[in-house]
Amino acid sequence: METMQSYGFRLFIEQGLRELAIDTPTPVQEKTIPAFLEGNDVIVQSKTGTGKTLAFLLPILQKVKLNSDASQALILTPSRELAQQIHQTIQVFASQDDAVGRDAEGNEIRLRSILLSGGVDTERQFDKLKNAPHIIVATVGRCEEALKRKLISLDSMRWVIVDEADTMVKMGFVEQVGEWLRKSPRAQKGMFSATMPEKIKRIVLPFMKEPLYVQVDDRWTPVSTLELHAFEVTDPEREANFFELARMYNPYLGIVFTNTRVRAEALGSAMAGAGFDCILLHGDLHPRQRKQVVQRFRTGKIQWLVATDLAARGIDVEGISHIFHYDLPQNMEWFTHRNGRTARAGMDGIAVALVAAHEWEKLREFEKQGSMKMNPKKLHAGEIADRIVQPKKTRELIEGRTRPSAEEIKAKRSAANIVKGTKGTKARAAAQKAIVAAKKANNSPRIYRAGQYKPPVDKETKENKPTIQNKPTNRRGADRHNGKVQTVRRPEGKGRPSQK
Repeated sequence: METMQSYGFRLFIEQGLRELAIDTPTPVQEKTIPAFLEGNDVIVQSKTGTGKTLAFLLPILQKVKLNSDASQALILTPSRELAQQIHQTIQVFASQDDAVGRDAEGNEIRLRSILLSGGVDTERQFDKLKNAPHIIVATVGRCEEALKRKLISLDSMRWVIVDEADTMVKMGFVEQVGEWLRKSPRAQKGMFSATMPEKIKRIVLPFMKEPLYVQVDDRWTPVSTLELHAFEVTDPEREANFFELARMYNPYLGIVFTNTRVRAEALGSAMAGAGFDCILLHGDLHPRQRKQVVQRFRTGKIQWLVATDLAARGIDVEGISHIFHYDLPQNMEWFTHRNGRTARAGMDGIAVALVAAHEWEKLREFEKQGSMKMNPKKLHAGEIADRIVQPKKTRELIEGRTRPSAEEIKAKRSAANIVKGTKGTKARAAAQKAIVAAKKANNSPRIYRAGQYKPPVDKETKENKPTIQNKPTNRRGADRHNGKVQTVRRPEGKGRPSQK
């Protein structure tokens, strides 16, 4: 296996790698760095937490012209958090003593980078662009504004990097990014992502020069140090079960993921009321608040981070020992990115999923797609125990019957609502007896909703009596004739019929 020293990096890069305690490249770095150093366009697909950031940063730092006063690299990200993380990594190398060059007059020029993202005054950021930083790390929105003001020249860029390209698709940025790649004909281009939707290839590939495709771990497979525990819960008991599990697992740092901001706020308030040391992170927070939240969590001042999927991308915090899926995500991609927050850099990690009864099939599909091992668990007598889950057919044989159909479930629920909505103890008891009798007769109770017409039954013939059918709720446009309702239909293309 190669080491970082075998690439012959500049002295300030080696100093930065020592500061980061990195001496061995990851598989994605081992495949990408040589290709990028040779000047090839690259498309890299690799799961979260495999070192994609250094895979494109190290070749850029190796080849950037420190004696130039022009911007040379543009790195695009979909989120502020990811942009901040990349910028902070660059600063580790830029702070080294040897990260300097000299211009034609012998003046010293240090490696410069700038962060263009929300949460900081726009004009202050754009003023720094006048100093021509070597590397620009920008979110799509702030980059677009800078381009409109002609503060950035795409034509002069030597490198254009698109990080987390699949998230660009979700946020609707991929067409815009594709246009920027078209306007950067001289640049060496790199596209990095955990997944690779076809839309990315269709829009971006035409503007890349015979890109080298690098794929590491085609299917998402969890690292050997990650365990997945699944607990079945009901919605009324979900919160109480989570509190019990949170106290049992007691992580060093833990992230709890919910599917919506409202859900996150509700859970965060409940956790704070129950004595948990927690903080919220979601898209509606002010950028400065979000930055403060991440920093407090990173430094270990807060044990629990309650977050939406915003935090699943671009946040790299050491010491996250547990991930809790309070709500299961909608797809395997977000499930992957959530789990990628723990078990990083060879450390152990546990992902805990709270699963409703109807969500087991979704979780098994995640298990199948990701080739991962799921460990069903249960709470028993105040302890965590293994839960034996029988296959679907086995459960049906044990129960001696097949699962009820959707129509049967709907009928039972409607019948229960009738009993619940019946006023008076005697009337409610009578309704319950009628339902029980119908069940014994293997006949579902007939249910009439409000406003529906129930025809009378002749006691002798047990047949429905002749009656008015299709009783209208609106009598306008209808005449009564011989005990029946005769509806006057409106002629096609005509207005309301006249009443004579």
